Amino acid sequence: EINPFLMRFLFEKQLKNSDVNAAGRIVLPKKLAETYLPPVNEKAGFWMHLEDMDFNKVWTFKFRFWPNNRGRMYIFENTRAFIKRYCLELGDYIMVYKDELEGSY
Repeated sequence: EINPFLMRFLFEKQLKNSDVNAAGRIVLPKKLAETYLPPVNEKAGFWMHLEDMDFNKVWTFKFRFWPNNRGRMYIFENTRAFIKRYCLELGDYIMVYKDELEGSY
């Protein structure tokens, strides 16, 4: 159960084919990434630790971008094990929250 006083809903992402294939990355909507996630100053990005609210586990994804015609495309990399653990498929959703006290995601 989510305590709305501690956990703030940031966004949800419906998974596309490119998110659940063998590449091991989830493409994030630009506006949501720039609004709700920490700023990425370098193309190489940085590792983010996201706590799994269903199981007492922390997933480590690389949050980065690459330039494209519209500015930047944001992604979480290293998601293969996460996708496999939950048997995620095309059309499923992931949701991202932020713990306002801890500053964690």
